[in-house]
Amino acid sequence: MIEIKTKRDIQRAREEKRLRPAVEEYLREYFGMLYENLSEPKETLDEFSLEEHGYLVLLEPGDDPRKVEKTGLRRENGLIGSEVDLAERIALKDGTAIYLLGVVFNNEYMMIYILDEDAGMDSETLNWVRENVEERI
Repeated sequence: MIEIKTKRDIQRAREEKRLRPAVEEYLREYFGMLYENLSEPKETLDEFSLEEHGYLVLLEPGDDPRKVEKTGLRRENGLIGSEVDLAERIALKDGTAIYLLGVVFNNEYMMIYILDEDAGMDSETLNWVRENVEERI
């Protein structure tokens, strides 16, 4: 599980070879968009943190979306047992896709869970993700 709160978290995951290039590129763009919309007037990109807004969590191969208590999601069955407020399938430049699943905790805090379609999700999780995305399209 990769928690992304700052630009440095993306850099660290890249250095540790935990991100595919297409996922890294998307995360950099998405983080930049969040910075533009959520940062304080004089805050630089290097200073900006998603800590107080809700951050990004990229589930890696072997991570169980039912067990994400570390991120504050303590509902039965974790992400699978949660009401998803944002669900989007993002086509990446390499022909693969990721899913963004947002869970609102309160009016000012939403966690975004990212599942890589190419990372070997179990069939139950993949079906649940696809159902949540398709019912919002």
